[in-house]
Amino acid sequence: MSFDLVRGDLLPVMPVAVTSGGVAVNLSTASSVEMHWVDPAGTEFTRALTPVSAAAGTFTLDWIAGDNATEGVYQGQVVAVIGGSPRTFPSDGSTYVWWVNGQVGDC
Repeated sequence: MSFDLVRGDLLPVMPVAVTSGGVAVNLSTASSVEMHWVDPAGTEFTRALTPVSAAAGTFTLDWIAGDNATEGVYQGQVVAVIGGSPRTFPSDGSTYVWWVNGQVGDC
């Protein structure tokens, strides 16, 4: 997945497709689904994902002020709680990656 936005922007929301082995994961029974990520400065964030279709493993990450205040590469993983136990995606050790670019005048 490739996603870019400008520092400080709250739109567009980021689409998140939760898969395992390339197959969509049904998270309709999950009690929570969150994105855990780190910004380029090392600050950690956790935000509940908004379901588009939990059964199809599709969600959005809706930004709030401060979520993307630092320019650079961000990395995150989805943590779903299913039957009281956490499960992390992607489970192969990779991460969701997105870029926050500078605003005009930052150059």
